[in-house]
Amino acid sequence: MKTLNVFIREQKDKERTLNPKFWNNKTLKPEVRKGLLKIGNYWADAIGIPKEAIEDIHLVGGNASYLYNDQSDLDLHLIVDKSKVSECEELLDDYLRARKKLWSYEQDVTIFGTEVEVYAEDVDDPKPARQGRYSLEKGRWITEPSTEAPKGDDVVIQSRVKDLEAEIDEIIDTGVANPEQLKWIKERVFKLRRQSIQKGGEFAQGNLVFKGLRNTGAIDRLNKYLKDVTDKNLSVY
Repeated sequence: MKTLNVFIREQKDKERTLNPKFWNNKTLKPEVRKGLLKIGNYWADAIGIPKEAIEDIHLVGGNASYLYNDQSDLDLHLIVDKSKVSECEELLDDYLRARKKLWSYEQDVTIFGTEVEVYAEDVDDPKPARQGRYSLEKGRWITEPSTEAPKGDDVVIQSRVKDLEAEIDEIIDTGVANPEQLKWIKERVFKLRRQSIQKGGEFAQGNLVFKGLRNTGAIDRLNKYLKDVTDKNLSVY
């Protein structure tokens, strides 16, 4: 598995192009666009989001930017007016997160071998700075991705990755089963990415740290451990 340093160097050295698997220059391939729209509409129907509540369907994330690699998913975001779905926003958010996870567990939907992740985003949610965002409904860019190389001190990023990976591995190796502690470390890791993208875009330091943890396998190890602990806590022997 490639190190973060190799990943960043590849991004700096390679020509700034979008993933040719899905793009012809800056235009999404017609079959990809059609496939993503079909998946988005299927998911909306399956989880009960009415058509009148859907403002658009966007492609975001690594494969809508120049910062993609072989682990990048196709991130499909339904842009939803949540007020047309439910008056209880908090319960709706919990429901949508649960259905997103259920999709990941039960479905294995891919386009050209790349997994498609789905999510419902409120129409009024702040859009991350400099994040590439392509409208599948309109067939054009909402925000074109930045062509700048990744920013941040490589040494600092690698140090942060190393520290967080050590925390994750210590929790796994010592068999920590305290739900609050496990929830804390997971929120810490994922909040790092979420807040970083909102403030600085795909090349923000926090996002690169998250990608570093994913590339080392630490994210997968943490998710598997959390699942195993939950299964054990809920089972009767």
